Amino acid sequence: HLSEEDGRKSLFGGLAACSLAAVVTARLLVHDPPRGAASEVLAADLQAPDRALWRDGTFLLFLSSVTLITLTLAATDRFLPVAAVSSYHLPVSAWGALIAVNPVLIVLFQARATRIGDRMPPRVPVIVAAVLTGGPFLLFLLNTSAAMIAAVVVLSTFGEIAWTPTAQALAADLAPERQRGAYLGAFDGAVSLAYAVGPMAALEIHAVASDAPVWW
Repeated sequence: HLSEEDGRKSLFGGLAACSLAAVVTARLLVHDPPRGAASEVLAADLQAPDRALWRDGTFLLFLSSVTLITLTLAATDRFLPVAAVSSYHLPVSAWGALIAVNPVLIVLFQARATRIGDRMPPRVPVIVAAVLTGGPFLLFLLNTSAAMIAAVVVLSTFGEIAWTPTAQALAADLAPERQRGAYLGAFDGAVSLAYAVGPMAALEIHAVASDAPVWW
């Protein structure tokens, strides 16, 4: 039997080995086609416009909203199960049943919500998503029962449903055609940054100051 520390080391070592295997496989099996003179000229021509992304105030404001909303999604996605089980004494099996509601709601309502959102100005789904993504967690300041946890999961899931297609569509719409790769890369980078920082920040705040500041 492995100790908990040895188990973590084995887990992280296995993940690192899988990542290294992917790198080696890509290096051996994936080959870029030879670059011709025309493609080299095009690449050089695109470098300066790509840098213009960071002077695009509208897109940078959009990236800020992407980062903040995804921070909330990521932090609560990783922190809520910790709080539900360790702070609010919800059985692990009950948490598993509750979180299963999330994909069920997405399957049932994502397509419908996307069609409705397409008929609205983009700011409306963004505002709805922002309110539903973070607002429901303030309910934990009033009550931490299993019913309240279920209500928060449902409400935040609808925030996720409103946000995901809206954010992706806005990123594509705001990107100039010749710079779409750079813009969408920045969008994905903001999402990745939020998923890296959000859970870490939530757990650190929880360790120092308990749950309430996390929900705020």
